[in-house]
Amino acid sequence: MKTFILGLLLMTTSAMAKKILFVGDSLTFGQMGDVAHSDVNGSEFCFAELMKKHHNQIQVVNVAVGGSSTIHWIPNSPIQLPGREFFTAIEKNLPADIVHIMLGTNDSVNFFLPDPISPKDYKNNLELIIKRINSLSPQTKIYLTKAPLRPFEIVATPNEKILDYAIAIDELIN
Repeated sequence: MKTFILGLLLMTTSAMAKKILFVGDSLTFGQMGDVAHSDVNGSEFCFAELMKKHHNQIQVVNVAVGGSSTIHWIPNSPIQLPGREFFTAIEKNLPADIVHIMLGTNDSVNFFLPDPISPKDYKNNLELIIKRINSLSPQTKIYLTKAPLRPFEIVATPNEKILDYAIAIDELIN
């Protein structure tokens, strides 16, 4: 399945894209921190790493930060993780032909935050991020990927909780 998804991504991007910017959390970064499943190598599922490995004509930039939520990525966010740039990292890497955003797993739990981010606020945060990218680089295509359901359940982020954030993306794009 991952080969099929990679193939579709490569076919749709190879003819037009010269630079793809990846924005997200640890899953986008290419790590999976679940101790119970530490035998799973997250980089095997990381779009950015797969693109680098299989499509060297495209400049791939991965600014993803493990533990991040949409609140960290909104422009001028008052909530930051020490030593991380977030939206500044996006700005520094624009223009790009494509910006690929995959956030939501950490929004659904209180990871580095006092409370989870509601699906409504998640949608609003994504909208702010997209509007700012569009204002800085209007020709950039923005792809949103829903946080993936896991083939295994973890207590921190049960799959049924992730589905609420997938619905928020559906609402945003419709």
